[in-house]
Amino acid sequence: ESFMLGQGKTAMNPDEAITGFAIPFNPAFRIRSDFNKLGSRSQVTIARINSSLALQNNSDGQITRADLFLGAVSPKPLKISEAESIFISASNRNECKEEVYQIVQQIINENARPASRAYKSAAVRGLLYDLIDSLYDQTFPCS
Repeated sequence: ESFMLGQGKTAMNPDEAITGFAIPFNPAFRIRSDFNKLGSRSQVTIARINSSLALQNNSDGQITRADLFLGAVSPKPLKISEAESIFISASNRNECKEEVYQIVQQIINENARPASRAYKSAAVRGLLYDLIDSLYDQTFPCS
């Protein structure tokens, strides 16, 4: 979170470059994650809005941790901490979808540029629903 300082600004010095990164993998962590974006064309890597979600569950299948991020709604990616407890307490995906959407919609209204606010507020519903469905299908195939 401290790496991205704002639009076009990072914590890197001018003489530094990212040459790679490592993501540790341990199947015992039981973490599933997904990312999606909405752009005008598939060839363009610039997203109009994007989201990522990681869910961790225990051996009983209960979600114990959730990390939700939104990109392209403010000068730097936003961690949506307010929505993360909903994933832990919700008994099923449909219960959490609308609650998470309401929180994210409010955050977009507070952070997105006025010209794109209405579009992003509406578009994020589909992104979130697809993301939640994808991860619940991976984590809880029978839910």
